[in-house]
Amino acid sequence: MTRSSFLWDAERREVSELLARLDSLNRQRGGLFEQKHRRLRQMVARIRNVSVESISVLEPLSQLEREIEATIAHHQAICESRLLAESDIGRRILELRQWRAALTGSLS
Repeated sequence: MTRSSFLWDAERREVSELLARLDSLNRQRGGLFEQKHRRLRQMVARIRNVSVESISVLEPLSQLEREIEATIAHHQAICESRLLAESDIGRRILELRQWRAALTGSLS
């Protein structure tokens, strides 16, 4: 076997190993994507108070994520309002927010 033939075989083996590793990583990524989608569907099912099976597997991840983020923001706002209502300063902040909302609503 010549030197160039030996190097060519070594490079071919190395490329083959790299391709096998890439294939393995792509399979893992696909599995992680499926797992993420499944978890998001579970969260949305909990939010909607329905079974996971009723959440379509065709619903895009971005839509599921937006629904989860909107629900979290809504609950945070409720908690914040409850906490603010417990103090005089907090109640004043809530009044000012209502006043601002009324003003911006009348400008529209």
